[in-house]
Amino acid sequence: MITILLILVSVFLLCYVFFIAFIALNFKGINVQLINDLPKFTVLIPFRNESSVLPILIEGIQSQELNSNGFEVIFIDDHSTDQSFSLIKDFKSSYSIKLLKNNGSGKKAALLTGIQASQNSIIMTLDADVELSPNSFQASISEFVTKDLIMLCGLITLKTNHSIFQDIQKAESAAIVAISSVMLNHHLPSTCNGAHLVFDKQVFLEIGGYKHLQLASGDDDLLMHQFAKYDIKKVQYSSNFSNILASRNTENWMEFFNQRSRWVSKAKHYLFPYNSWIHFLVILNLIGFFIAITVLIFNWQLWAYFLLLIRLIIDAVLVFKLRKAFQIPVNMIVMMPFYLLYIIPLIIYSLYNKTKWKGRGI
Repeated sequence: MITILLILVSVFLLCYVFFIAFIALNFKGINVQLINDLPKFTVLIPFRNESSVLPILIEGIQSQELNSNGFEVIFIDDHSTDQSFSLIKDFKSSYSIKLLKNNGSGKKAALLTGIQASQNSIIMTLDADVELSPNSFQASISEFVTKDLIMLCGLITLKTNHSIFQDIQKAESAAIVAISSVMLNHHLPSTCNGAHLVFDKQVFLEIGGYKHLQLASGDDDLLMHQFAKYDIKKVQYSSNFSNILASRNTENWMEFFNQRSRWVSKAKHYLFPYNSWIHFLVILNLIGFFIAITVLIFNWQLWAYFLLLIRLIIDAVLVFKLRKAFQIPVNMIVMMPFYLLYIIPLIIYSLYNKTKWKGRGI
């Protein structure tokens, strides 16, 4: 029995090692030539109670080095109870700015409200907490047009206050982005981030728009899966490392668990079943890692030492690649194997607590 267990542990860890090695070898950046004569596009920004971060976003929009007639920006208020609506209403800009009230409830309904009001065929969606560089819009649309895509999934990193809690989240987010980008660019759709997307409005309408409006999450992954099912060859993750937008990090464990619970709630709606195997592999890797650690502590075995060493080396290779793109701390090489420990508390939390988002239950 013990021999069988040890063999299974070895298989778990080796599968993980080969998978991460594949990701590390294929996670590469490209230089995207900026196009000056861009087609017109619409930027949609849904918001709910974001008065603390909207000034930074507004400043980023003002800094865009583009012709003011080249795009419109539509803010959609999802029933804010703070000063967000007034803040946008008083926003003066040379760019075309619209402020709408959500026709429904939730982020997807807010985005749909904006899409219906948009005047252009290319849609960019941003979260209200992202930080923009002066050429963010130009870089995203240039890559979308140059590659002749129907959807481009933008790169996102997390801002951090340099606490271990937020640094681990930043490293985890970078790893998820790397895995998701390599998989999607090999025609295997997995996840993406709605904080930074570009897509074709006509195709959006043809595929039926947002499905599962009752879900608070899914304006990213589930929509990307629909686009991929329509034409997988024209759906890609951005490979432009110079156009990574920074988004807000969760600040406490309650917010963190609520976020992860939303992610878990949409996974069962994925259109591509192999994603379940990826999730299963992650869990098996976690089990195998801690069994191997236990073996080393109580009964030193060469095979366990060897497998853990290989795993650490592969993690180090991936972390150094991520460090170059996302500026994550180098100490995450040691911390990366441990961040998945939240899975067990998350399962317990999801069973006994009602998930909330922006102050509303889901």
